[in-house]
Amino acid sequence: MFKTVIVPLDGSPVSEQVLPKVVELAKCFSDAKFILLQVIQPLSSSVTGTLALSTVGEIMTLTHGEASDYLRDIAARILPDKNVRTIVEEGEPAVMILQTAREMKADLIAMASHGRSGIARLALGSVTDRVISHAEIPVLVIKAV
Repeated sequence: MFKTVIVPLDGSPVSEQVLPKVVELAKCFSDAKFILLQVIQPLSSSVTGTLALSTVGEIMTLTHGEASDYLRDIAARILPDKNVRTIVEEGEPAVMILQTAREMKADLIAMASHGRSGIARLALGSVTDRVISHAEIPVLVIKAV
């Protein structure tokens, strides 16, 4: 039984593809607490200079307030009657996801995989790969289409 589920979101439609599964989990584990997490990571000019403009637009981060508003909107829309907490952190996404999971004593991390390849993957790495490799708890990964 899952008691605490971390749901990392980056504000993109791709990351939101995990949300239908989160709703299913909420129905199955009605007493679970869901933590919607967004990690703000400023991009260096060296990274943005190597990416196509469309990719840069996809990964631009929000301000802390915008990220908080975004997460509250998601929580109200998909989990209106559930125990939901929203957290905005700053730092490297995989590190902060894992740190938040430890601090919140989470039982599960549920996230979507962007499935990046080529230069974008080399420049950014794969947050999902790093989370899976270093997580001490199960990670539910939904492959984004």
